Order: sequence, then C-alpha cells, then structure tokens
Amino acid sequence: MAIKTLLAAACLLALSPPAAIAEPLVQHQRAEDQATGRGYVFDPDPLSSTRAHYGDPGYVNNHDQDSPQLKAARVQVPLPGLGKDINGKYQLVGPWAHCVAITDYDSCPHETAPVFEYTRDNPAFEAVNAYFHIDRMMRYVNQTLGLAIHPFQYAGGVRYDPHGLRVVDPKDGKTRTEANARYAREDGRIQFGGGSAHGAVSDEPDSPDFAEDGLVVIHELGHGLHDWVTHGAPADYEYEGLGEGVGDYFAAGYARDHGRWRPGDPEYHQVAVWAGEKRASNWHIGRHYPADVVNAGNEAHIAGQYWSSCNMVARDAIGGPAMDRAMLVGLAMTGRHTRQDQAAQAVLKAAEALHYTAAQLDGIRRAYTESCSYGVAGWPPPAKIGGAAPGRQTGCDYLLDLDAADPQWTASVPLQDSDAGQDLRLELDWTPLSRLRLGGPAIEMAWPQLSPGKASWDLTPLAKIAGAGRKLILSYTRDDGRVRSQPLALCLEGKTHSLPAAYFAASPFVGRLAVDVGNYINASGTLRVQLEDNRLPGEPSAAGELQLAIVDPQSRQTMHQYHANFRQDRKVPGLTVPVFRIDIPYADIGPYSGKLLQLSYRIGEARSPVATYPIIGRMASPDLPPPTFANIDHPDAGEISAGAKIDRLQPGDEVALHWEIVGQKPIVMTQTYSGPAGGQLRFAAPSLTKNHVTRWDRAVYAYSRLRTYYEIRRQGRTLLSPSQDLMVLIDRVPVTTSRQSP
Repeated sequence: MAIKTLLAAACLLALSPPAAIAEPLVQHQRAEDQATGRGYVFDPDPLSSTRAHYGDPGYVNNHDQDSPQLKAARVQVPLPGLGKDINGKYQLVGPWAHCVAITDYDSCPHETAPVFEYTRDNPAFEAVNAYFHIDRMMRYVNQTLGLAIHPFQYAGGVRYDPHGLRVVDPKDGKTRTEANARYAREDGRIQFGGGSAHGAVSDEPDSPDFAEDGLVVIHELGHGLHDWVTHGAPADYEYEGLGEGVGDYFAAGYARDHGRWRPGDPEYHQVAVWAGEKRASNWHIGRHYPADVVNAGNEAHIAGQYWSSCNMVARDAIGGPAMDRAMLVGLAMTGRHTRQDQAAQAVLKAAEALHYTAAQLDGIRRAYTESCSYGVAGWPPPAKIGGAAPGRQTGCDYLLDLDAADPQWTASVPLQDSDAGQDLRLELDWTPLSRLRLGGPAIEMAWPQLSPGKASWDLTPLAKIAGAGRKLILSYTRDDGRVRSQPLALCLEGKTHSLPAAYFAASPFVGRLAVDVGNYINASGTLRVQLEDNRLPGEPSAAGELQLAIVDPQSRQTMHQYHANFRQDRKVPGLTVPVFRIDIPYADIGPYSGKLLQLSYRIGEARSPVATYPIIGRMASPDLPPPTFANIDHPDAGEISAGAKIDRLQPGDEVALHWEIVGQKPIVMTQTYSGPAGGQLRFAAPSLTKNHVTRWDRAVYAYSRLRTYYEIRRQGRTLLSPSQDLMVLIDRVPVTTSRQSP
C-alpha cells in the first residue's frame, strides 16, 4: 500500500507555479483562441525518416543550407492547440508546448494563419520541429499513459527556446552559441543550440541545429520528465549518469517506435545521429554494473548508456507504453542520491504496484538480471513509524502534524545479525509540496541508536527542519547501501509555524540533528546555526530573533537561555529560499553536554517551531585552541601536507593528535613538547584517501573528509581540545561537455 500511494502522489500531484517567473509577452490561451495548425518537421530526423546516412548526397548540414533531399525529408504534420498573441496572430504556444525567446534572439514565429511551413534553413523551422515533438510526447505521457506530469516551475506547456544557447562574451562583446542542448532545472525550460549561429559565433560552425533532431528534443524533455516526476529532486549529475540515461531511454524508445530502422541496421541502436551524438542503446553488451558504470571516467553521458540500454531490453520485452509507464512511476520513488541499481528496483516495484502480469514482471526482471547485472530483488519491508497518524491524502503514508504539542516521531528497523552501525542507514529526501522550490539534499542518518532487536532514529528534528508543505521520502539501506528498503511517504502539515526549524551546520560525523560541543563549527570559537527565510520574494526587511534554551532532559527545567537579534532583508526577488547563519558563543552551549538544546526563531510575524537537539561530546578545555592549518575553509592536499600546528604549549606537555578520516581507522600521533611556555608543535599530515565526490561547474571534485583534535597530558591532568572538521580537495577532473551533452 505504501508503494501505491507514493506512486500516485509522485505522478498526480500538481504544484502551483512560482509567481516570480515573468514572461516578455502576455500570452492569450483562451479556448476559443486555440486552433490546430499545420507545419513541416523532421520526424524524427532527416536520416531516420529516409534511411539515409550523414554524408550521403544532400544529407549534410552545409552551414544550415537547404537541399532537395532535406526539403523532401520534411513531413507535414498537424500542430494542435495553437494560441494567439496579443496582436491576434497564431504562435507556437499550446497546452503542452510553448516556444519562448529566452535570449536576445527570437525565432518563435507568429503567423496570421495557423500555417507554419518552413524549409530547414529558416530559423523558424527548429521552433516548429521542437513544438511538434514536445507536444506529441507530452500528450502521450499525460493522455495515453495517464500520468499527470508537467512542469512545476510554471503553468502551461513546456517552455523551450529553439536557439536559446546564446551568451554575450564579456571579453569581446560577441554573442556565442554552442552545438548543444540543455534542460535547465532552475526554471524548467529547454534551450537548444547548434552550428547555425544566427548572428552568433558557434563552437562547431557546421553542426546541425540541435532542435532539428527530434531525438535530441525528446532526450532533453526526458530530463524534464525526470525533474518533474521527482518534484525537483532527480538524481544528481555525478550519480552514475542516471539522468542522462533517462533522457537516452526516452529518445531511444521514441526512435524505436517510429520503426524506420531494422534490428540489423547499426542505426537501430543509435540515438541523435543527425545531431552528431550517436548515443548507443546497446551499450550494456559486454559490460557489467557497477564496474563499467563507475569506471566511465566520471562522464555521465557514457555511464548513462547502461541505464538506457538495459531498459530498452525491458521495453522490447513488454512493450513501449507499459515500460514507459513503469519507468516514470518508478522514477517518482527516487531521489538525488539514487544509483542505477536502486532506480531499477524502483521501476520493478512500480510495475508490481501497477499490477503488471507475471510475464511482464519477468521481462523486466530478466532485462535487469540477465541482460544486465543490477541484481534486483524483493525489497525489505519499510521502516516502522512511531508517533505519526496515517496519511489522509493520496500519496501520504503518514501525516506529521508540526503543530502538535510535543511530537515524537521515530523510525525503527528490525536488526539482523549482520547489521553494523555504519552499514545501516536511514535515507531521506524532502521535496516541496508548495510553490516555493526548496528541495533538501538526501540525508543519510547513520550510526543509529541500537536498542535490543531494532535500530531507531528520531525524525522529529528533521521533520521540523523540512517544514510544513514538504514530503519526506524515507527508506533504509543495509550492507553499505547495496540493499534498499521499500520507501515511505511522510507528509508534513502545520499552520502555526510558517518558518522551518533552525538547525546546526551539518558535519559528516554528527550531521545536523545533534550538537557536538567537542567541535568548533568555525574558527572563531562559535557554533553556527542555520535558519531559512521562506517568506515571499520581495517582502520588506523584518526584525528577527533567535531564542535558545538549555533544558535538563530529566526534569525538563530550563538551565540557560540565549537570545540573538538580527534583521533579515528579503527585497531581492528570486525563487531561492535564502539560508542565513547566526553564530552562538561556545560558552552558551559548551558546558551543557548531555542536556537538550531548544531552538526557535521569528522573522517579523512568521515563526518557526521549537526544535530540540541533544548536546553530545566532551566539553573541550576553554584554554585550548583547535588544531590549526594553513587553510581551514577550502584546503587542498598541498595545504594540508604542511601538517597541523598545536599552539600554547607548556614544557613537558604530552600531545596526542587524533586524525579521524571518514572510512578509515583513527590515526593517533604523539609528541612531547620541551620548549619554552607558549610554544608550538607541528605534526605531519597522514596520507588522505578520497571519501567524497561531487560535481560542480563542469568538473568532478574528490575530497577527503576528516576531523582532527588533540589531547594534552599536563601535570597529571588530561585536557581535550576542540576538534576541527576539514574537507580537503584531493583531485579535480574537468568534464568535457561539448557535443556530448544533449
């Protein structure tokens, strides 16, 4: 039942659009204005429709020039749902697709009659081509498959710019474009580029316009479907290329359904040949998961071919509509940190929840386990949720009322003999149910409280951090993440508190759900609290107040209080909910290890709930500084190699420096200081291993996460220093995206 309700929510929930997105021209979409027009397109591309090959006479781009062969390759098609602009002219704006100029160059045509018939050397041809393929695919998903999936960033059809990959170079003032295409998660729009620069300088001058290739159009739309069905939380780029594989899958299926190529043709297993991509849909042959996916050189477009290829095997086995529906419904159960094998498990469970036949389920399973090596199996049962009421709406397994007087929500999992603390994790994604888009990253809550027969996690702080109007998707993993449970959907409601709860900056050792007083979050000797301002963009500045109370867990008596006033500016419009920080003096928290810390704040009239966090760790000596390094904010391996420095030492001090590197056994280094009072010792840094990888700005960064602190044996006493958390850059690998990244 949990799976069915989650699937329904993921596919049927429609989010209201953010009001902050403005359009350059008011569009009329009254029913009486809509008409079915006609136009010329490539269906799906000029090579597939004619069974030609690039380089055959007339089948070359030739700097966007037309040819008799390319003119004959066009197909006249209906263009349904066309609306009119404010001047009464027909335009490519309909209920499922919407041509819009994102940049300075506007190639969206307007005609007095609903006739959009152009040759491919006309920039308007790409606008018509993209409209046709987006409209047809969106109607297929929503009407044929019966899944209500559409952009949550705005109302109406999918917005696209057929020549939108353009930017003005600040160095020379020239407008540049690239032979590429992209779906932009930030605003839900699709931008196409190409070699036909239309007044701009192209990186590949003789590349076809990417919007001419219907398979590129569907690939980018696949990114959008993935984004919308997960409500803004598709798998992150570096996670095994799942997103690229989803786009390739829908493009390959779209090509396969046209039936232009036969199984013996090389093009039968290729995608986007006209645009020069040639992405393979049989890449799984001779390869194995996860080795060949992980070793794809951090290139998502290569790794993603395994996902698309495996699912094309399943699609051939059970049919296009059935597999497409299971794919989309299964993706709705995934989040930002989902691997390919986890996504495969979700698709299979979606098919079970959709009551597919035994033969269909066997076809998917064989594709995943025989043609490919995902190793899917039955999921363990979901975690048991304590203190929460059953969900009242479709898609909510449980309801968490943030206005409850003293909520205590827990998740528990039966323990197995093989379970170890570091191998049993609770994974949570939260996504917005309201118009403001703030999707929190997946949080792995490891090292749970191990009680007899079960592991238990306290969900109360996280629920308050996520805030009302959000949904927690909760599952647990075993065996270092290789076994993942059936997910649950927890819906958060509340009217009294309009702000999410305050929380502490996360660390890989503690996370944000506890306060570790043995660790200075920053170098100034303070503990950093993070708050969010989710009031509407453009609202005036408002005074705010942070309230802190230390409470005895037994008597519930308040032992200490702290207040901090601030002023929050919300005048800058935008969709991003700003996160800001307040530093609390260590003396207001440090002496209270073992107690409870209660946090709340207000901004103007808006208030947060009271969040309670346990205070853990040994209190550090107030006279000892943390270990110091050349750079503690964003150090690289070279800066850390200079080692750690311990200051303010006394003669005879016996110093033990601890290095706790995530994934390794702790390392302890010892020295005895024999110099004058107030001196220092230096410790060489150990060899650091990569234990965290992320992608940003066309590069993959590998880090080592570690914690350092030291103990001093001085005059018969042992003094403990504050600890220092570090994230050390080990490696940076550029990722090439030109012509390989539609």
